[in-house]
Amino acid sequence: MTRSQLGLSPDTSIKNLTGALERAGVLILKVPLEVDGLDAFSAWVGRDRDVPTICLIGSSVGYRGRYTMSEELGHLILHTPLRTSVEEAESEVKDFVGEFILPEEAMRREMSLPVTLTSLATLRHRWGASIQFLAARSHQLGITTPNQYRYLMQQVSKNGWRTTKREPGDESIAQEKPQLVLKMIEAVYGSPPDVGQMRKDLGIPMSLLRSLLQSHGTGGLAPMSSVLTMVLR
Repeated sequence: MTRSQLGLSPDTSIKNLTGALERAGVLILKVPLEVDGLDAFSAWVGRDRDVPTICLIGSSVGYRGRYTMSEELGHLILHTPLRTSVEEAESEVKDFVGEFILPEEAMRREMSLPVTLTSLATLRHRWGASIQFLAARSHQLGITTPNQYRYLMQQVSKNGWRTTKREPGDESIAQEKPQLVLKMIEAVYGSPPDVGQMRKDLGIPMSLLRSLLQSHGTGGLAPMSSVLTMVLR
C-alpha cells in the first residue's frame, strides 16, 4: 500500500495518517493498556483474512504513534507471510517507513546543510516526524556523514530525548484518533452509544471502556460527554 494507492502526494507530508489508512480500508484499534516491550501489532483478519488491521498498544506522545503505525503497515505489506529473518524484516520495514513518511526527493530538497537539531526542528511539525527520526533519515540518505549523524545523536542524548523518548513540545501535539471503530460501535449501540449496554455485553471495567471510547475518534464523543459523566462516576 504505497502513497499513490492511498491517494497521497508522492513528496509532501501526510497530514492525517490514520485517516488515510482508514479510507483505504485499514482497521486501526487503540488499546489503552501499557504492555512492556509491545507498542503495536498487525494482522490480516476476517473470515477471508482480507482486512488489514493495526492495533496500537498504550499511549503515545509526539509523533511516535505515526511511526509505529507506519512500521505495522510495512509489515502488513511486506511480510505477510514472513519469508525472511526477523532482523531482515525489521531492516526492510525501517527502509519502508523512511520513504513512506520522509520521501527521499523531498528530504534532499528540504534538508539544507549543515543539518543541525535546529534545522531539523523546523521540519518536525511540517512532516509529522520526530527530530530523531529526521536525523536518522538524513543519515540513511547520506545527507549527513556518519560523524555528523553521531554528533547529532550525541546532542539528542545530551538533551535526554533518547532515554525519555520525548522531545520538547511533544505533549502539545494532538494525537490522531481512528474513526472506524467508533462508527462500528455507534452502528450497534447508537449515537451516542449506550455505554451501559456496552459494559454489560463486553464485560470490561467502565474505566477501560471509557478509555477505549475516548481513544477512537472525536466524532460522537462530544455528545456523549453528559452520558459518560453520569455513568462513569
